[in-house]
Amino acid sequence: MMGGNLIAGYAHARELPYVSTLMRRYNTPGKIRQTLELGEQNGMTAINSWVMDDNSQLFDHWKNGGKMKWVFPGEA
Repeated sequence: MMGGNLIAGYAHARELPYVSTLMRRYNTPGKIRQTLELGEQNGMTAINSWVMDDNSQLFDHWKNGGKMKWVFPGEA
């Protein structure tokens, strides 16, 4: 299972508040799709990620034949 925090820009960096912004800028839509493809090529079958405002990279991955399953935490 692939973790989705860094893809979504959620980094546990305590005193380094710029890290989340850095992750969001690094993980462009193309980089996210590439990461999903590489994960599948290396045996990952699912990603654990929050429901974000923009999940289009995952949807595009599926449209292009990707099989990555999406596990997301629900609200209690």
